[in-house]
Amino acid sequence: MAENGHRNSGWSGTITLFAVVLVFLGLAFLIYNFKLTPTGFWGVLWRFWPVLLILIGLKTLIGSGRSLLVGSITALTMFAVLGLSLYISWSKATEKPTITSISETLGNFSRAKVEIEFGAGDLKLDGIARTGNLLEATTEHRGTSTGISKEFTQVSGTGQLKLTVTSEARRLIGEKKDKWQLHFTRDIPIDIKLKSGLSELDIDLSLLKLESINLDIGASRLHLKLPSFGISKAEIKSGMADIEITIPEGKAARIKVNGGLSASDIDENRFPHVNDYYISPDFNSSSNRVELNIGSGLSRIKIR
Repeated sequence: MAENGHRNSGWSGTITLFAVVLVFLGLAFLIYNFKLTPTGFWGVLWRFWPVLLILIGLKTLIGSGRSLLVGSITALTMFAVLGLSLYISWSKATEKPTITSISETLGNFSRAKVEIEFGAGDLKLDGIARTGNLLEATTEHRGTSTGISKEFTQVSGTGQLKLTVTSEARRLIGEKKDKWQLHFTRDIPIDIKLKSGLSELDIDLSLLKLESINLDIGASRLHLKLPSFGISKAEIKSGMADIEITIPEGKAARIKVNGGLSASDIDENRFPHVNDYYISPDFNSSSNRVELNIGSGLSRIKIR
C-alpha cells in the first residue's frame, strides 16, 4: 500500500506540472489571438525552453508527496517566463529600424538567374525596377548588420544574383522580422529560386519575363500572381502554409497538387479537373501558359 501511495504521489506531481504548462500555453495563445503580443514574441518565448528541464529536475529533487509545492514553483516560473518574453519582445519591437537600399545594374547579359535565401519576415517582390537595373531593393531591419548580402557573377550571357540574410540578421530571426522589397527588371528573361521560413510573401510576377520560379516556403503565407504573358514553370514546396495564387485572365495553366492533408480550392470553371491535373482546355496550344506544381504538407491552397 505504501508503495502504491508513493507511486500515486509521483504521478500527482507530474500531472500538476503538466497541468500548469497547459495553462501557461493556453494563456500565451489567448494573448496572441487578441493581438497583444509584438512581432517576435514566439521566437523569444522559444528561447526559454530549457526552463522545462529545470522544472522537471526540481520536481525530482523535491520528491513525491509535494505536488502543491511543485505546482506553485512551476506556476511562478512559467508566469515569469511569459512576462519576460513579453517585455523582451516589446523592447525589441520599439527599436528604430535601419533602412538599406541596394541595387545591381543590368550589364551585357541576356538573361538572369536569381537565388534568394530569406529566412523569416515580410518579403515583397515585383517587376518594376527602373530601366538599366537588374535589381532595386530596400530592406528594413534591426541590429548592427546590413541584413542582406548580395553576390553577383556573370557566366557567359547569364547574370547570376544571390541574396541572403546576413549572419547577424539570422541571429535576430524570430525576435524581429526583416522586411524586404525587391524590384526586378522586366527587360530580360529571369529564373527565380526562393527559400524562406516563417514569412509573409507577396510576389507579383505579372510584369516579369519569367521562365521559372521555385519556391520553398516552409510555414508561410504566400500571395503569388503569375506572369501575364509567355511560357513559364512554377514549383512550390511548402509545409504548413496559406497559399493564394492568381493566374491572369487569358493565361492557360496545367496545375498539379500533391497536397497530403491540404485543402484545395481551385477554379474548375477555368481549370477543369482531368485525371491528376487541373488544366485549361487550350493549354497545349496556348502561347501564354504556365505549368504549376505544388507539393505541400498541411496547407490551404486557393487558385483563381
